[in-house]
Amino acid sequence: EGNIIFEFPFLHFLTALTYKIFPISEINGRIINLILYIFNGLLFFEIQKLFFDKKIAITISTLFISSPLILYLGHAYMPETSMMSFYLLAYYLYIKSKIQDYNFLKPLMIISLIFAPLIKPPAGIIYIPIFLDSIYRKNLKFIFKKFLLLLTCSLPFFLWMIYASRVNSSEMSTGSNYG
Repeated sequence: EGNIIFEFPFLHFLTALTYKIFPISEINGRIINLILYIFNGLLFFEIQKLFFDKKIAITISTLFISSPLILYLGHAYMPETSMMSFYLLAYYLYIKSKIQDYNFLKPLMIISLIFAPLIKPPAGIIYIPIFLDSIYRKNLKFIFKKFLLLLTCSLPFFLWMIYASRVNSSEMSTGSNYG
């Protein structure tokens, strides 16, 4: 009772892998979030460098990584840091491919768009600005292709929500029909 599954267990999977390599301890459980915290800081810096000069990007990134919420998420065992990694990575790859037309970055962006909402469902909002920006002033055929891409990216999210709702249903979570 009280256990509700809606978040894809990505962080739990990575933590289990670290326990296979290193002994079970608190720091080994949190090492994934610490690594992702550093990755998020560097990724945020790279995003800022696309828009501002290096000094301003360093200042903004320093403020980002030193904010209390980001510091808290960096050491807490919660999936927000991993979700933020995929969220920032999707935006970075989208902006980078838009500026320099790198087609090889698009599959990585799609993977990031798939994982961010799986890890934390409210991250599904990431689809909206990328989709709207990609269809701005385009023809109907192009919009349809982008809409299919949007559906493809969101399919794992919806499948996970269907699975999670079945797991969280009263019959499955209480075991009333099993024995």
